[in-house]
Amino acid sequence: MNPKRWAASCAIAFALTCWLLAPAIAAESKAAPPFALLELFTSEGCSSCPPADRLLSTLAAESRAHGTRVIALELHVDYWNTDDWTDPFSSRDYSRRQQEYAKILGLDQIYTPQLIVNGATQFVGSDRKSADAAIRSALARTPAVALELRVTSGPDGYHVKYAKAGAPAGAVLYLALVDPREVKHVAGGENEGRTLEHTNIVRRLVAVSSSAGATGTVTIPPVPGAIGRTMRVIGFVQDRNTLAVLGAAEE
Repeated sequence: MNPKRWAASCAIAFALTCWLLAPAIAAESKAAPPFALLELFTSEGCSSCPPADRLLSTLAAESRAHGTRVIALELHVDYWNTDDWTDPFSSRDYSRRQQEYAKILGLDQIYTPQLIVNGATQFVGSDRKSADAAIRSALARTPAVALELRVTSGPDGYHVKYAKAGAPAGAVLYLALVDPREVKHVAGGENEGRTLEHTNIVRRLVAVSSSAGATGTVTIPPVPGAIGRTMRVIGFVQDRNTLAVLGAAEE
């Protein structure tokens, strides 16, 4: 072949290859959008908690309006439960999770309402000024992990397909099944006679083994008594040692 024609053919082939690979390269290099994962530890038995519950709802609504990724979770602890009133959404697992945060964050004790942002910053859950500052800081950082979720539901529960990229060894993927909104009349305890509104109540929190791989499918069983309600799934990847949240997604 004529050397000039051969060089021209190579140039065309190279250009065509680059054009074909460009979308894949762009997809790989595209960073996940910033996020702020808000974990509110609360209880229907705590008279200081309703203002924090309302603030969480407000922050989530403002995020939707502004197009930012502020992801709210409401975790109800069980240590406020008494014979007079038992929070129907409470779980000892969430109390234990809060205790783990206390150890990492150097706190002498746990309390409600407590808001933790991206597993790294904590403050009283009704403190709007601290919440705004923590959210701004979180949204200014590029996530270390890109997480995608796809959810389908069936009679046996919620089938969650996940894909995570950039997760370090040992990082844990959590999948939270949440009830987006619940209105509850409290008949006892410190909030007796009050009607409380809740946002993104965590009904199940499933930990996916770090050995499960970068992609997979997990089935979250339905919640008894909540069949037929519209549920959502929120996922986040967390460092096992520091509890820093590295990536998050909602579906």
